[in-house]
Amino acid sequence: MGCFHSLLGAQDGADGRDEQPKTYSWDTREQKDPSNFRFKDLKKENKAKLAGDVGNEQFNIENCEGCNLFIFDQISTVFIDDCKNCNIFIGPVKTSMFIRNCTDCNILAVCQQYRTRDCERISSALCCQTLPIIESSTEMAFHCFRGNYFALAAQMKNASIVEYNNNWSRIHDFTPNKDEPNFTTHTASPRWLDEFVDVAKETAPSVVLDVDNESATVPLTTSPGTSPNHNSHFLVVFPPHTKHLRKVLRELNKDKAISMVQTRQAKVTGTKCETIFHCEHAGELQTACGEEGGQVTSFEVSGETAPSTIDHLCDSLELTAVYKSSQSSTVHEDMKAFYVHTESIRDI
Repeated sequence: MGCFHSLLGAQDGADGRDEQPKTYSWDTREQKDPSNFRFKDLKKENKAKLAGDVGNEQFNIENCEGCNLFIFDQISTVFIDDCKNCNIFIGPVKTSMFIRNCTDCNILAVCQQYRTRDCERISSALCCQTLPIIESSTEMAFHCFRGNYFALAAQMKNASIVEYNNNWSRIHDFTPNKDEPNFTTHTASPRWLDEFVDVAKETAPSVVLDVDNESATVPLTTSPGTSPNHNSHFLVVFPPHTKHLRKVLRELNKDKAISMVQTRQAKVTGTKCETIFHCEHAGELQTACGEEGGQVTSFEVSGETAPSTIDHLCDSLELTAVYKSSQSSTVHEDMKAFYVHTESIRDI
């Protein structure tokens, strides 16, 4: 008997005490209030979430009507359901943004993926890394993203969103209408933008939402995803000058006589560079890319003053690892090859 009870004691614990239950990471994780991560059942209200309020969590906007809603923070995923007559700003979304069963809403958003279903009359100004998708949706309007605030660039970087790869106008419609398209794209600023910005200032006074193109984080483009235009001029920036991209963008934006057709960024190895870019200093560009590859960024612009503006900014910023239209007799073939390369590695 004594031996039997001794064995039981050994099973309960070597020191004679009961073993403590195991704890796991999800047991010790801070419990968050779900109500902090949703706007629900609001009527004619103005609400805002600031940097740090969401913290890369999922956010839901549900059953709101006549509201102005702003999220100036990084978000993992966003669901917007059953909303009417709302103005909505969505900060960088690391994964997908879903809009379902909504009508007559205006949306300004930065996201990896944009998807709508069963929606009517949604006007969206987007920076979207993949092709925006609509399904069973009608009278949809799309514009290029306009807007900047202090934390936006850092939030986009954390969300792995590249401002130079914006596919805002390349809409994929899963349920196309043969008689009349379900969507339109517009290069002009949306009519609702000025009022949208004014309400943002009232709702979140600490956030300065600036829609001036000269201070833009996201390039204001007119025709992303198109083939190189023979009337366009090109500037391609190679490492290590990619650290000056923001300055390049702002210098181009200062020239009101030119228009930004599209921008693209992709990793290019030295070997790949050799097959794409042909100019007198092609060897230097291949060296700049290196065997492991580097991020190469292109700017396609149109306008009579574009060549002189490109030359001036390259001189003023002392950019040498660049490819310009004036340096190659095969520029359109080269840029077409670069665009094909960017498409081949783009997420759907």
